[in-house]
Amino acid sequence: MKFLWPILLAVFRSLYFGYALWCVAFPLALAYLQGQGLVLVQRNYRVAGGPHARGAEVDLILRERDGTLVFAEVRS
Repeated sequence: MKFLWPILLAVFRSLYFGYALWCVAFPLALAYLQGQGLVLVQRNYRVAGGPHARGAEVDLILRERDGTLVFAEVRS
């Protein structure tokens, strides 16, 4: 059982710090896009799944000045 602790700790750290990094990247991405003149329409929009498809989520939906919708997926 002793040999499992380093492995479990490494897995926990990667999950925790990956989420923490996403929590920092998300507002930075939004601020950057808004600085480029885009206006936030919706964040974390969930798309329902069909009978043969899984549901999904779009991180950011923004609108450009000319009315074009921009869909952004934040990756970190």
